[in-house]
Amino acid sequence: MKEDPMRRIVGAIASIAVLCACTPPLEARPTWRQPADPEPESAPVFANLTFDEGRAKARQDQTYLIVSARTKSCPHSKQMSEAAWRAEGVVAWIEANAVAAELDIDEQSELARILQINETPTIIAYEYGSREHSRIVGHHDPSALLDWLEDIVPPEGAAPDDDPAERGERPPSSISLDDLRRAQALVAERRFDEATDQYLDLFDRSVERDQAWLTSMRAALVSAIEELAAQHGPARERLTDRRDELSALLESDRARTWEQLGAWLDLNTILGDDGATLEWIDRIKDDRDSSETTQRFMNRISELLIEYDRWDDLGEIIDEPVDAIHWASMQLLDEQPPPGSAPPDRIAHAEVHRWYFVRRASEIHAALLAAGREREARITAEFAIDILDGPKIRLFLVETAIKARQGRPMHRQLISELLEADSSLDLDNLSERLEHAIEQAKNEPS
Repeated sequence: MKEDPMRRIVGAIASIAVLCACTPPLEARPTWRQPADPEPESAPVFANLTFDEGRAKARQDQTYLIVSARTKSCPHSKQMSEAAWRAEGVVAWIEANAVAAELDIDEQSELARILQINETPTIIAYEYGSREHSRIVGHHDPSALLDWLEDIVPPEGAAPDDDPAERGERPPSSISLDDLRRAQALVAERRFDEATDQYLDLFDRSVERDQAWLTSMRAALVSAIEELAAQHGPARERLTDRRDELSALLESDRARTWEQLGAWLDLNTILGDDGATLEWIDRIKDDRDSSETTQRFMNRISELLIEYDRWDDLGEIIDEPVDAIHWASMQLLDEQPPPGSAPPDRIAHAEVHRWYFVRRASEIHAALLAAGREREARITAEFAIDILDGPKIRLFLVETAIKARQGRPMHRQLISELLEADSSLDLDNLSERLEHAIEQAKNEPS
């Protein structure tokens, strides 16, 4: 049976997952590397690579990275290592299509938290080692594991699959720039009703698969639908109806998914209803039980709180700042787009990822300052510079702190380092604005 691509149904799935997965305590001191030698029960199919090394190799080889998250004490992980991961068909698929690595979440609890791994075994497929394609949780026998793998890359010469709709399933979500361009062309031709149908279909497909790799594509899609809604009243009405249906679902006692909550937030953006999202943020930001929700939707929350100049609120809800910086840094491994991209597209793609990291790290730093978390703010700034040293990160750290009215003496040092690297820079205006921001910070009510 093929796995349902929708993950983590809130509340209801927790009681089911425990029957087929292990949920160990994440108590070990975190480390970013795999053990030097594989555990005795590890299957030979797994390469002795760290997570980051596996991503880099899959990127280099233009293949998939398959990560098996496990613990030494989980019996389901052990059973899969003894059977499923040694099965001839599974081994052959890995050798032909992927790099495989194990992740011991006892050894790497911090990384497991960033990757949102809460049970073992959890198996994740990454396209080109970067975009998450899909994941499965719990024990899978050799046949079930191979079925999942062959959903990712079918065996050579396999007959086309039957129509998923005939099985009561939706086809796998996959949104490309070509899809967006076709919908945009319909808008340009003023075929608004057809464009509405096209955009709603793309939106529904993105909701089904709200993975990290869809972040930039989802943002482009939301922006395009927002433009359509501004031009075409019937489209706005249909989007409003869709949002209201989700509102009723989220307020009910019925099971709902993270993807549905994400869709509700996106529809608020499309409809310009920031008030509904801000009310939701205010309702959950101080609730410890909502910590997972705030972290999962941190990017959306960050953008809105920054837009409304609520830096202190943002700084208070950032749970693990170093984790957030490290997660943003993973985007830097995605600097090269898939094969076939034109050289200008490759350059632009790499620049987008660097810009995202620099912007995100600087916003985290400024928000922590606004929330009075001075030590953590300094640590995150140093960590960000260690990851991507250069003038851009220093300039953004200073500029974003000024924007948040959170200038500090540490930022004078960053300006000094910029001038040491290039004495021809004219940073007088930046220095003046920094001094003003330092005074503003001193006068801010504590």
